[in-house]
Amino acid sequence: MRQTDAASGVYRADALLALTDDTGLIQHSKYSLPDPQHGYSADDNARALLLAAELYARRKERRYLDAAARYARFLRYAQLPDGRFHNFLGYDRHWLDAVGSEDTLGRCVWGLGAASAVPALPAGLRAALLAMLRTALPQAGRLHFVKAQAYALLGVATLALARPGRGQATRAAERRLAAGDAVREEALASLVRQLTEQLLAAWEAERDGDWQWFEPQLTYSNALVPWALLLASRLPEEVRRMRKEGGGAQATAWAELADDAACTLAAKARRAAVRALDFLAAHTMRDGIFVPVGCQGWWPKGAAEGALYDQQPLEAYEMVAACRTAENLLHEDKYRRFEDAAFSWYTGRNLAGVPLIDEETGGCFDGLTPDGPNANLGAESQIAWGLSCMLP
Repeated sequence: MRQTDAASGVYRADALLALTDDTGLIQHSKYSLPDPQHGYSADDNARALLLAAELYARRKERRYLDAAARYARFLRYAQLPDGRFHNFLGYDRHWLDAVGSEDTLGRCVWGLGAASAVPALPAGLRAALLAMLRTALPQAGRLHFVKAQAYALLGVATLALARPGRGQATRAAERRLAAGDAVREEALASLVRQLTEQLLAAWEAERDGDWQWFEPQLTYSNALVPWALLLASRLPEEVRRMRKEGGGAQATAWAELADDAACTLAAKARRAAVRALDFLAAHTMRDGIFVPVGCQGWWPKGAAEGALYDQQPLEAYEMVAACRTAENLLHEDKYRRFEDAAFSWYTGRNLAGVPLIDEETGGCFDGLTPDGPNANLGAESQIAWGLSCMLP
């Protein structure tokens, strides 16, 4: 059994729920005390929405559904008429920005798309998520930055993969939607293709010799990019399977994702993702220990090595998810080893040899510094640890 499989049953959400109030998820904490001085972010609430949805699907406890509704309500408040989102909200409920970054939009598309694909959520809530997603999709097609594009691709690909086999719960949510709020298969298919092409263009522009990457340096959320491409590469296979099983009208709606051009694009995406993930593993695995690129300097192209600190919990989660996806697609044992190493970063197999999980709360510390764990229990760390434990 994978460590992640065992962790899903014992994961504690105390620290996440402690950060959750009537407005949404507070960004930061001072040790285990939620810190209102820093307010809230749409980035965190969008990703917490997915975690709460997965927790509710597995445990059916009302507190997780209530949390998901709070995070969704925050996003509803954050969304601008043009589909983009504010990001930072003060504790006094006044917005601190005119509009969030491209990463904010990408993360919101991921959270909305992935959470709306969780059938355990009530139909009315899922309909509201789909309506927000529908408003955001045109803006997702205008993203320029690699990580933002990858987050958006992750959201639309997750929803697209859930659609062909959608059952009664999904159809119930969709029946709630007014015509103007519906997320059409053709729109998802078109955006999947566009975002995949954009990421592959970045890959071709930046990779060079031994540097097999999408950007001129390894920075944050590195494993996100190959993970998104691997997930999107599954779509032609799923659509063709649906056709063989008599999918009828559904298969026709997804035609753009199963034609010869789409299959060629998916194969290119998978090849690039595998090479990039192997490159990332070669730069972050040291004698079986996962050493994510530190945020104090990153790893520029051409440098002999990257920054060791500070190491962030999000890097471990996205590496776990990317390697789980690769192992499921390719059936190569090395990806299971990489996954286990990345997950073990939380539990003590890291450069400091200390757990990043707080025994008292079950929460995740805010990263690994040269002096050991950062003892604060902020929102992103709780989301990363929780989603690592909830992987299907």
